[in-house]
Order: sequence, then C-alpha cells, then structure tokens
Amino acid sequence: MPTSSETPQGEPSRYGWFVVDRAGERHYSGGGSTTPYPPPPKPAKPMTIRMFVDDVSGVGLWPDLAWDYPGSPFEDLFDDELENTLPISRELRDSIRAWVDEYTDSFETPMGVAWHVEHDRRGLRLSQQLRAELDSSAFRVRYLADTQTVRRELRGGS
Repeated sequence: MPTSSETPQGEPSRYGWFVVDRAGERHYSGGGSTTPYPPPPKPAKPMTIRMFVDDVSGVGLWPDLAWDYPGSPFEDLFDDELENTLPISRELRDSIRAWVDEYTDSFETPMGVAWHVEHDRRGLRLSQQLRAELDSSAFRVRYLADTQTVRRELRGGS
C-alpha cells in the first residue's frame, strides 16, 4: 500500500495528476517529476472538425488532435465522442448520429449508388448546419465527401 508521500496530492486527469504548489499554481505531475502546467493558450486558429463516415469506426466527427493536451481550450471535447461534447442542439446531434448509423448499417444491407449519393448530400447539409451552430471563431467544419458525385458538386462541376 502506498504511503501518503507516494500518493499524488491533487486532482486526477487523463494526463496524470495535477498538483497545486504553495503559490496556488497548477502543475502536471507525471512519472515522479513535477513540470509546470502552462496556462491554457488562446486558440491561434479555430479547431478544424472533419466530418465524414468511414467503414470501421462508426464515428462521423473527427477533431483536430493537435488540441488534445492538458490546458487546451478544447480539452473537454476529447472526453467523449465529439458530437456528444460539442455545443450543438440535440436535434443536430441526433441527426449526425443517425447519419453515421445509417452508413454503418449499409454494410449489412448493401445500398445502391443513388442511396450513397443522397446520403453524402445529406452529410454535406448536416455539416452546413453544424457550421451554422458552432462559433466560427472557435471551430471550422470541413466536410469530406464520400462519393465522386458530391466531390464534383463541391468543386462546382455537375
């Protein structure tokens, strides 16, 4: 059983333990050493959220992992799936989840090309709704089309 001198005094986080020194400043304690815990930086640019479906994960929103560090202004967004932690309406959250689930289900019941194109267009519309609901100074949404048809439409072709 560890003694009180071996047990970190502070609060746990997924990065280790945060401790507070006599001056009241937070430090990150990891691997037996204490390194200064920097104040959260102001975002120099918005976090880019990529929106797309893939064949394996069942995830539709992908955060910029460069923001996943202690003290990040977006630190709380990494505690769960992104659609659950973003400040968006329940309706949009449910629509994004349904969009991802429909894509995942399409592997058990193969759908035709027309279904995939319409699903992709719906994803694009959802990404536009997401962009409208999020603070543009903090977030940028980038939709990655799944079909050639929608990629051409995004480039302005027919």
